[in-house]
Amino acid sequence: MFATSAQSALVASMSPDEAIGFVACSIMSVAQACGCDPVANTVDRKLQNDIRFRSAMSQAVGLSLALDDRARKLASDRCAFLTKHLRDRGAGGIAGKLARAAYLLGRAAQAVEETADMTEALALLDEAIVLHAIIHQQDVAVARARHQLGILNRAQPGRRLH
Repeated sequence: MFATSAQSALVASMSPDEAIGFVACSIMSVAQACGCDPVANTVDRKLQNDIRFRSAMSQAVGLSLALDDRARKLASDRCAFLTKHLRDRGAGGIAGKLARAAYLLGRAAQAVEETADMTEALALLDEAIVLHAIIHQQDVAVARARHQLGILNRAQPGRRLH
């Protein structure tokens, strides 16, 4: 069995950064196994340029596949495993896009000629990264607003702002 309980726990507890890094690493592994080096190089460049994903990529690389004669089967199993655990986190948003990307990667891993699935998976990864950036900006804005409200509440203790 490819998925161990430790791997299940790892995927279940991944942050969006880690999930993106893990799926990106899967894209690179499957792309290399299928002989689509330009796809692998594109993903690598995108993620290496964004510092938030570097540690996630390092962790994902540690779990990535050795590209031997069993690479396609392992990549397919890994993507099916990743798809299930990301779907369990919800069908929408970042997890949904990454789950779909992992599903497409699993299909691409099974057939040498499946470059369309690889291209769509790469597009979904792009969308997930953009969504993640938007959510991160919103989180920062909310935190900033809460901080400012806290300052105002301390400045005017008799008048509580929400």
